[in-house]
Amino acid sequence: MKRIYRDKFEWALECVNKYIPYRRVLGEGGLHLFLELNKASARDVLKECLKQGVIFTPGEVFILMIGERIL
Repeated sequence: MKRIYRDKFEWALECVNKYIPYRRVLGEGGLHLFLELNKASARDVLKECLKQGVIFTPGEVFILMIGERIL
């Protein structure tokens, strides 16, 4: 099972390198790959991806703001 997820992660990373301009990538394999995008918003990228049948969750949905603090 571990090999399957590693292979999927490596394929996803190859696709990111080929198709998505980014500043940096965070993630060491497994189920998650986090990108810091250059100038595009994650929601705009998601709209384009959906047209191709690709879906992801923008990182902003994982951020909880309380006042000016990010949790």
